[in-house]
Amino acid sequence: MPHLGRIEWPDIGHAGDLCKAHGSFRCEHVREHINGQPSALTAADHKGIPLLAALDKHLVAALRSGAIKLLRAEFLRADGSEAMLPELLRRQELEWMETEIGIRIFLSPEEAVAALRSLSREVAGLTYGWASPDHPDVTGEYLANVRRFLRHPLGEHVTALFWDFSSLPQKPRTATEDKLFYQALDVMGDVYASALGTIVIRHRSVPARPAELDGEVVILVEKGGGLDGAGAEAELTIVVQLNGEAKTVTFVMDPVNDTAEVVADEMVEELELDRWDGTREDIISQVNRLLDERRTPAGAEAKLRRALGAFENPRYEEGRRRVRFPTHAAAEEAVAAAAAAGALPGAIAVFLFYNGRPYHARGWTTFESAVSTEALAQLAYYPGLGKLLEELPPKVIEIDGEGPRVAEMEDRADEGMGPRNERVIAAIEAASFTGKGDKPVVVQLYRDYAIKVNNAMVRSGEVQKGEYEGEYNAAGEREGRGVYRFANGNVYEGEFKAGKIEGRGVFRYTDGDVVSGFCKQGGPVGEGVKWMADGQRAAQLRDGKAVEWISLEEARQTAERLGLPLPSPLPGA
Repeated sequence: MPHLGRIEWPDIGHAGDLCKAHGSFRCEHVREHINGQPSALTAADHKGIPLLAALDKHLVAALRSGAIKLLRAEFLRADGSEAMLPELLRRQELEWMETEIGIRIFLSPEEAVAALRSLSREVAGLTYGWASPDHPDVTGEYLANVRRFLRHPLGEHVTALFWDFSSLPQKPRTATEDKLFYQALDVMGDVYASALGTIVIRHRSVPARPAELDGEVVILVEKGGGLDGAGAEAELTIVVQLNGEAKTVTFVMDPVNDTAEVVADEMVEELELDRWDGTREDIISQVNRLLDERRTPAGAEAKLRRALGAFENPRYEEGRRRVRFPTHAAAEEAVAAAAAAGALPGAIAVFLFYNGRPYHARGWTTFESAVSTEALAQLAYYPGLGKLLEELPPKVIEIDGEGPRVAEMEDRADEGMGPRNERVIAAIEAASFTGKGDKPVVVQLYRDYAIKVNNAMVRSGEVQKGEYEGEYNAAGEREGRGVYRFANGNVYEGEFKAGKIEGRGVFRYTDGDVVSGFCKQGGPVGEGVKWMADGQRAAQLRDGKAVEWISLEEARQTAERLGLPLPSPLPGA
């Protein structure tokens, strides 16, 4: 892959350019104060460089489409940025600031892709635990520590920042924003995993809970499940400002399937109202107030009190109820009681509004930390490539506590990839997830990425150390049948030629997956079969890549048809 160079900064004097030294948004010395960058790697340095860079292709697509937007590091780094952005805002609000005020907050898609592909880790991705479902940084501590990092020598090279709340469209979202959000969600792991394009800034401590949020509990409710108080279609009347005059508008909505935001968006479009002058928010407020008046809170609240105990200040918000308990301990007891099966029919989930769960007890953050260091762990077995990557800025930086510092690797040199994979998967499975069904999805995401990294390094041409038992040719090279046990724990049993893996054989990977296929010059070619570690699924391969899920019986038949060895034992057997 050719080196694409660094992003081009905007022309001097453009509104929104930030000068670190002067804290000005129109400083004539902007370019002069941009921090120097570390030397970038190139494809010529090692065959593994373009292979690792190619793993970022889905992330590149998300940046190009605008599904993910990267914040300009200089926007947050500038001395005057606290006054411009005193608290973290949603992406949509920052986009409005760019349009209406003329501040350059985000990199363009082209700049974002160039930053990622600079092969110098100049994009930073923040991993942290959201403090509440409505806003991840209710105390402002996360934002303060991100700024501190960007102004620190460890953060001087960073030109772009991924922060989920500001980089992805947040609720309420339009239909278009929803599509972008779910496209971004598919590649979230790649933001942290990129071996060459990103560093990971980790905030493991969770800010202390503000006293005003003590005892606050959220109950997510099913539509029409009895706790939302929704009924049949409602005819509602509100007042809007149209051409400077107050006009009464009557409409019909379905309280179960429609939301106040949807009604407001449709009304703004149909009546050609100004979306940004507060009209939309006023419509939402009026609709929610009218819906609250139509609900029957007494019945819903009685159900909640029977299941949760005594609480105060009950209120209904779109899709959920919030209540406050006299003490935080009482709130914790209520959440635990609601976790009992069937304790609260009509509730999707019950949880504390302020999430003080430790970083490593959260499922997604555990996954983010794991993929951040996956490539580094495997580089222990590829010293040539590993030495090159040591020239880049450190991959993981801790930014909480006393200040930015290089993270200590949790992996032991003698651990081996098999035990590491097992340790990571056990940590993910032991962690908590908010979304139902997230856990198995995240475990598989980790497995898939570990395999992709391993394949890239195997194809790099750098021979991994290991132990061989088998036949040799007259020149003393491995040739014929043999078994090669790689230093990372993977095992190959099959045919060799002229010192390289070539012919039919079986790979047993440290994560439990097994592949039977053909190899040439050490790399997979042609058709093959892969049995997944869970013993329940298999895939048909072409040149080492899965092209179709198949049944276990189809996998056996395919191996027999191709004359490939059938692994014994198979995963799950």
